[in-house]
Formats: sequence, C-alpha cells, structure tokens
Amino acid sequence: MNNHGDSSAGAEASRDKTTTTTPHAGTSSDQYVDKCVVPNGTTIQEELEDLRRARERARRDRESAEGVYVNTEGRLAVLDGVERDYPTTKKTYDDAYPQLRRDQDNFTDYLDCEESNLKTRLGSAAAQVHRLVEDRDRKSRQLERAFVEATKEVQQTSAPFEALNEAIKKRTAELNAWKNLTATVTAQHAELKKFRDDINKARDGGKYALAYGLLVMAKSKREEHAGGPHLVEPSKVHQEFHVAGEKLVKAQRRLASAQRDLETSKAVLAAVTKDLEEHRKTSEARLRVELVEITPADDGASSAGAGGSPPGSAGSSQDDGGPGQDGGDPPPDDDAAAAETNMKGGNGHA
Repeated sequence: MNNHGDSSAGAEASRDKTTTTTPHAGTSSDQYVDKCVVPNGTTIQEELEDLRRARERARRDRESAEGVYVNTEGRLAVLDGVERDYPTTKKTYDDAYPQLRRDQDNFTDYLDCEESNLKTRLGSAAAQVHRLVEDRDRKSRQLERAFVEATKEVQQTSAPFEALNEAIKKRTAELNAWKNLTATVTAQHAELKKFRDDINKARDGGKYALAYGLLVMAKSKREEHAGGPHLVEPSKVHQEFHVAGEKLVKAQRRLASAQRDLETSKAVLAAVTKDLEEHRKTSEARLRVELVEITPADDGASSAGAGGSPPGSAGSSQDDGGPGQDGGDPPPDDDAAAAETNMKGGNGHA
C-alpha cells in the first residue's frame, strides 16, 4: 500500500511539473519542451524530425504501391478479356479467312492493273491527280496534328487553373480566419487542451508511449497552427490581416491569368476540331469534283480517239503517253505505293 501511495504521489508530482513548471528566465516554453529528453536519449524536436521523415517515406511507399496496384489491376483486366474473347475471335476469323484472302488478292490485282491502264490514258495528267490526292492527305495529317497539340494545350492549361482554384479556397479560408482571429485562436486552444488532457490521462495511467505519442502530435498540431492564422501580439494583427488579403489578391490575379490561358486554348481546340470535322465530311467530295475536271493530257492514250481498249481490258495499249513520255509520270514504284495508300485511305479518310 505504501508503494502504491508513493507511486500516486509521484504521478501527481509529475503532473504538477508538466502542467505548471515555468521555464527559466530567457527560455521560451517551446524551447523548454524541445529540450525535454525522451527515454531513448533524443529530444522531442529530434523525434519529431524522425517521425516526419518516416511519414514522408511511408507516404511515397504508399503512393508507389497504389500505382503498382492500379497498373496491375488494369493489365490483368485487359489480358483476362483477351484470353476470354480469343477463342470466339479465332473461330470467326478462321472461318472467314479464305474468302477474305481471295478478296484481298483480287483487289490488289485490280489496283495494279487499273493503275497501269489509267496512267496510260491520262498521260502526264496523272501527276496532277497525284498532287490533288496528296494535298488532301497532307491537309488531313496537318489537322490531325493540330488537334493533338490543341488537346495537349488544354490539358496543360487546365492543371494550373485547377490548382489555383484550390489556392483561392485556401487563401479565402485563411483571410476569414484572420478576420475572426479570436474565434480561430480559441478553437486552436481547445484542440491543444484536448491533447493536454489526453496526455495527462495516458501518463497517469502508466501508458507512457501513448502519452508521448500524443505529445508529439500536439507539437505537430501547434506548428501547423503557426503556419497560418495564430496567436500574435495585438499590434501585429493589422499587418497579418493585410498580408492575408494581399495573398488572396495575388492568387485571384494568377487565377484570372490562368483562366484566360485556358479559355484561349479551349477556343483554339474548338476551332481546330471544327476544321477537322469539316475536312473529314467534305474533303473527299471536293476532291472528286476537282478530279472530274481533269482531262487527259495530249500525250495520253485517249487522245488517239475512241479506238482504244477500255481500261483494264487485255487490249489496253501503252504505246502513246506511257511512262517515260514528255511530262512523264511519277516512277512506277511511287505510283503503286501512292495508289495503295489512297486505296487504304478510301472513303472516310481523315
């Protein structure tokens, strides 16, 4: 019983020391607490730094693990779908492949034969056809690239705008906290008092690790308060209030600039999108009209009159205006490649 009484008396004395001890003259309460030595021989301040570093490492590890999990989950879902759908895909394609192969070969043969016949009839005018088709394709590629770039620009200007929106909320909350400084500090003290009561309770109950952990959290919370509106000398309130207002004004100015950038990039994207959609809808029809207006050159086979064989027939002649005549056609290999490209582009080509 005597030991228990001594222990209780010691605990009471310890509590009195914790709650009423006054630092020596010239030493702030923060400095006094920071110099307290914990059981492992370090100061509370050193322990706080260690905990902050450990928390940062844990945060990075958690984000890395979450990223790995999300990537793995997505990859698993895709590959599961591939394996699930493959048997059906394979059977359907195996059944259709023979006919698809014949159709492909027939079309390739047709293009090769018809290219020769039409170039013979057009003569040097075939080069003009190439230019028109290539101009359309080049315009398509330019608009596609412009669309991609405009989309990237919108994404890049959206990020600062969204971040500044969050900054505006934070600065507004800080200004309101300085405006209502009495209520702000009172709420902070209530939070710290709750920590103090919990620390004392844990210490008196012999739960020293819990008490110390709560103490570390209380110091961290106090530092968090010091980073924003907090207890200051009355003579400094106006200055702090004014600084908070200036921060909000600057954030609003940056937000306005970011908003203009975002609106500009969105307008560019809208214009590019409109041009691209218009090109996709009408460019082939316009090209067909222009192609109809092209007549065979004088060196083409059609200038010989109506006696020529129809295009693609066995009797088609390449005597007049064939490759190598004045105003010559593009090299055969290039023509074949261009024709194949145009065939692939077909209707609906961008």
